[in-house]
Amino acid sequence: MNSHISPLSLLIFLIIALTAPINASAQDTIPDTCSTLHKEHQFKPQKLILPAALIATGAFGVGNGAFHELNREVRDAMGGGTHKRIRIDEVMPYLPAVAAYGLDLCGVKAKHGWKDRTLLLAMSFVITQGMSKGTKMLVSEWRPDGSDHHSFPSGHTASAFMSAEFLRMEYRDASPWIAIGGYTMAAATGAMRIYNDRHWLNDIIAGAGVGILGTRIAYWIYPWVQRHLIIKSADKKTSALLLPYASTDQTGMMLAVSF
Repeated sequence: MNSHISPLSLLIFLIIALTAPINASAQDTIPDTCSTLHKEHQFKPQKLILPAALIATGAFGVGNGAFHELNREVRDAMGGGTHKRIRIDEVMPYLPAVAAYGLDLCGVKAKHGWKDRTLLLAMSFVITQGMSKGTKMLVSEWRPDGSDHHSFPSGHTASAFMSAEFLRMEYRDASPWIAIGGYTMAAATGAMRIYNDRHWLNDIIAGAGVGILGTRIAYWIYPWVQRHLIIKSADKKTSALLLPYASTDQTGMMLAVSF
């Protein structure tokens, strides 16, 4: 088992360390419970249409000659493989998720309290990464730069759209511009992956669908997870959720703790 720390594990740790004192006082006014079911937790088949369409479109591009020509045209138009790589795309996928906590500092109220939000984010990440990494190993599509055969779908894009959908779910009633900002960052992440010659266009399209779907699944199943899988301390002030984690080169468990 590889002991490598994933970027989101570090992100969650930093969020807990930096925002716990601020959010602790907010727990008196924002209840951490799903006993009153939010509409975000209610499964609706029509919510599958957008992510399923994106994933299907991306999958159609795998091994399809006409779509591959489009992939190459987009790659050439963006200068893929002709310049030095800009590594900002390693950070961009997680910025919308960080913003979901930073908005607390601005007094913008989220749908859920800090505890539930942290666990929902961890679940969204694990589900999204599981779908992304599993598909990469099954499809084995070569990257544009030829570095490996884990191109489809784009994991960075999936993480970015996971974060953007998480931001939208939590703050869509506060302002539509919050969701627009998150999705703009996610789209920019996908564009940067093509610019850096790491992915084809169809990888980006499918990655967007995987990220959106991963977050929606997390919200749909969270009430059940909260009732059956979350370990709570005796005073009910601390919650913990142990989640499996796997990637193309590592496996392990991720512990999400909220205070």
